[in-house]
Amino acid sequence: MTTLEITNLHKEFVDAYTGETVVAIGDVSFSIEQGEFISVLGPSGCGKTTVLNIVAGFDTQTSGSVMVGGKAVDGPSPERGVVFQSFALFPWKTVLGNVTFGLRMRGVARQDREPIAQRYLELVGLEGFERKFPHELSGGMQQRLGVARVLANEPEVMLMDEPFASVDAQTRRKLQEDLTGIFETKRPTVFFVTHDVDEAVFLADRVVVLSTRPSQVSEIVTVPLERPRNWRSTLDNPDFRRTVTYLTDLLAGELDGAVGTETPAGAVGES
Repeated sequence: MTTLEITNLHKEFVDAYTGETVVAIGDVSFSIEQGEFISVLGPSGCGKTTVLNIVAGFDTQTSGSVMVGGKAVDGPSPERGVVFQSFALFPWKTVLGNVTFGLRMRGVARQDREPIAQRYLELVGLEGFERKFPHELSGGMQQRLGVARVLANEPEVMLMDEPFASVDAQTRRKLQEDLTGIFETKRPTVFFVTHDVDEAVFLADRVVVLSTRPSQVSEIVTVPLERPRNWRSTLDNPDFRRTVTYLTDLLAGELDGAVGTETPAGAVGES
């Protein structure tokens, strides 16, 4: 079943300084199936985050359509939960309060909020920190809290905009492994924006590659890796290395204005 359908998405805006019309997104179309993890890659400035913001309902397209669960997106909704690059937590609320806030906004009964929140805090490894405030947590723990807050609302699509970019490399690897474990447990539908090729391949079922601006879908590559995944075994997997090399060359070709590589053995390219 298709959860997210993006069709002929096009976005223009007027530069406030020059008055010129800028085409941010040319013509982007792809879909995400229920319970599928999609990573979106592309050159810097190609509009990856703009696409995500339109799906989230934070921005509007100039033309084209975005459908979630068969309904057109016309603004923000709990059906589309967003995990931001910045932690975007309520600093005056406890860990538990941050997670229960969305449940209260959804109208979940008071007696049910804490048990639901507690389950998701345990899922992301934050049990025992319920009464702490965000400033008392490490960066990695704050991002886990952001994931728990979104998952507790059980969105149809989980949107993640480079969520691990602000943490150190060691913490990032741990969070990536944690996210694969959460995905394998709950099987949410995930739209994940990143500029890191290794991260895109490690996490995703398929990788959508956008071209330079005005962007379109350059290629969609199926990741030939079984789940569950961990970095120790994945780094030694030849299919992982071939897919990373292929995508790296594909992105370099986009920047050079000429893409002419072949799909690697083990990876499946789509038009």
